[in-house]
Amino acid sequence: MSPSLRIARLESSQLSSLGGESAENFSRYNDLNRIIRRHLPPVTASLLAQPRAVEGSEIVEWYSDLSGRPIRLSDLAGSQQDAARRLLQDRSASILRLADELSRIEPQSAHYAESLRQAVSYPGDDYVYVIEGQPVLAFWGHSRDPKASITPLAGGGGFRSLFPWLAGLAAVFLLVILLWWLWPREEPDLLATAPMPQEPPVRDVTPEVPPIPQSAESVIDGPVPATQYCPEEKIVSPPLVVVYDNSASMAFPLNMPDDEVDLIYERYNTKAAAHMEVAQVEVFLSLLSGRASQSKQGTEFPDVTEWVAKNYPSKIRQYGPQRVHVAKPLVEKLITEIPPETQLGLVVYSGCDSILRKLAGQGAAGRARLKQLVHNLAPDGSTPIAASLQQAGSMLNGTSKKNPGLIVLITDGVEHCEGDPCAVARAIKKAKPWIAVHVVKMGPESSSVCVAEATGGRVYQPSSVDELAKSINEAKITAPFELGCKQ
Repeated sequence: MSPSLRIARLESSQLSSLGGESAENFSRYNDLNRIIRRHLPPVTASLLAQPRAVEGSEIVEWYSDLSGRPIRLSDLAGSQQDAARRLLQDRSASILRLADELSRIEPQSAHYAESLRQAVSYPGDDYVYVIEGQPVLAFWGHSRDPKASITPLAGGGGFRSLFPWLAGLAAVFLLVILLWWLWPREEPDLLATAPMPQEPPVRDVTPEVPPIPQSAESVIDGPVPATQYCPEEKIVSPPLVVVYDNSASMAFPLNMPDDEVDLIYERYNTKAAAHMEVAQVEVFLSLLSGRASQSKQGTEFPDVTEWVAKNYPSKIRQYGPQRVHVAKPLVEKLITEIPPETQLGLVVYSGCDSILRKLAGQGAAGRARLKQLVHNLAPDGSTPIAASLQQAGSMLNGTSKKNPGLIVLITDGVEHCEGDPCAVARAIKKAKPWIAVHVVKMGPESSSVCVAEATGGRVYQPSSVDELAKSINEAKITAPFELGCKQ
């Protein structure tokens, strides 16, 4: 699908392309996008905006496949800006690692590798936009001034790291030629043997994308469903931990924007607090009059799920069913479908200090208890994604090919408990490289996608009940390494 959200209209007059003419650089977009999407999570490819030159001018329009309002990085508040910069750093580092891998395994693909390295260089913060927490680069592969040294965003090496030195050498070389030209003609042989500058060779960018072959440890090209190499009935499921978001925002409609969720939830808390105050006054007055309260009926305020359903049916019609009513049955179904011999764990969070961790054990009894636990959940509290991921990671081995593990994070929110999900995901991958985390996003919030990127997992963003069911079903058999297949 072609990117459709226009994020900016920018002039190219003060910029210089790092890879030939700008038009040639822009023509590589589709190839680079396809390479990145083949080997990395799709959201990583969204780092590069799609350029569309305006004919007859120096204006270039930039488009993204993300949804939301684009905001320039420098206009964000401190914490939001820092989070976006970390994502930008992580994604650029992932692209540079991919470039190095292409160079190492497929030397004939060096032109692709160099184009990827150039793509993560950009003229400055004025060309970085953020859409729902996700960084997007305009004029990637460009520098602000052709005389300026090229400083990549992260990592890298080779030619780019030598560029400042070569630029200085070229300046000295040109000065020497100028002195030779002005020198008296009786000494014409001063630099007679000096080599003339050569035109750089034109790189042939072909449309074919070479694959990265499998290694001896059966690591495959990105997270793919095991059904691509094994019949579904023969797939050997790896140990699995489901991290389930039971925070209060799960009471809201599936596709409701965050700003509406925040507004309505604040209204709920205000009314609930007022209700409790009235109830306390009534109890106090009854004690003064010497009459004991006959019943507590009517003193309890409805929970957030019931209150949203009663007061905002039009929002449910507009944005879809409440998330809890969609997710809980699907998680119960997942618990039923996981083979009894497969290790299965559940982490449920309902607040910063309310994280429940359960192992189902083997057999039907353990599965039944886990299903009943999920069935009885009622959304409440905040979102401790980082701490919950730590719990899930501790429940799996993941240290070798023989002991892999999957984590499926089902969430609709952003970290609210001062944790860093991205850092936790990187720590899990470092300690247990055979664990992958898939992120199933319910709602538009996007900050948790770095968790999948860091661990080689996949990001699912379903917008309907059917898509959510398909995402959860696929996540349990998808990994960046081969799962077992019965003979």
